Amino acid sequence: MDITELTQSISAYNAQANAITNLVYNATKPIAHILIGIFFAIEFDTITKHQARQGASMTGEIFWGIAYKFLLAFLLVENARLIFDVIMYLTTGAVKAMDKTVKPVDMDLGIEVKGIKGIIKHLILVIAWTVEGISQLSIKIIMMMRAFNLYILRAVSGLLIALFMSDTTRQITINFLKLVAAATFQVIVLFIIIRLYPVIVSNDLFKMTLSNDKGAMAIAFAALAKGIVFITLIWGSQRTAKNLLNAM
Repeated sequence: MDITELTQSISAYNAQANAITNLVYNATKPIAHILIGIFFAIEFDTITKHQARQGASMTGEIFWGIAYKFLLAFLLVENARLIFDVIMYLTTGAVKAMDKTVKPVDMDLGIEVKGIKGIIKHLILVIAWTVEGISQLSIKIIMMMRAFNLYILRAVSGLLIALFMSDTTRQITINFLKLVAAATFQVIVLFIIIRLYPVIVSNDLFKMTLSNDKGAMAIAFAALAKGIVFITLIWGSQRTAKNLLNAM
């Protein structure tokens, strides 16, 4: 399989959707800045009152310590889209590097219908073509769903990063970053499935000996089962990525 779809950036995947994402991102940035300002005021007031209870006053060192932290948050919000793109670049770069090392192997389901006659033979062939078509379509649908998920995450990235500055909302940002990591890491999981599965099914527990009509049917249905397992693995790639990164 060509890995172009796996390494495609979301800007290249759909330029119009990417443009809308950028508009939403830019529209939510002022809200993110306001949130940072509110969090700064709350923390500044809290520390000032704490210092007063201790019989001390706000020093320049304490003030600039707080200001530096929130200035950094402001810069992160301003560059949230860039940070997002860097994460995607690293994962797609990893896939490209693996593709140079791990050569593709064509997946042969090994569907044998020589010993099968009549309508059963045609039925098995139709099912086989359907399974093969669904497996190819599944990859495209999964990539579309992943891109859609990434568009949403990228659009609200600035707003959710700003929530990190409050203790009560910090976990939201952490969960957001985990979801971003899982969505980008999914292409690595997909690549491993696409490269590894054909090797496994070429010599596995589904191997049978063709001895009679029943044996021929068993081989045919076992081969179809391989395709169904592949489809299941493809659809489970997102859950696998989330489980690996604890992003549930």
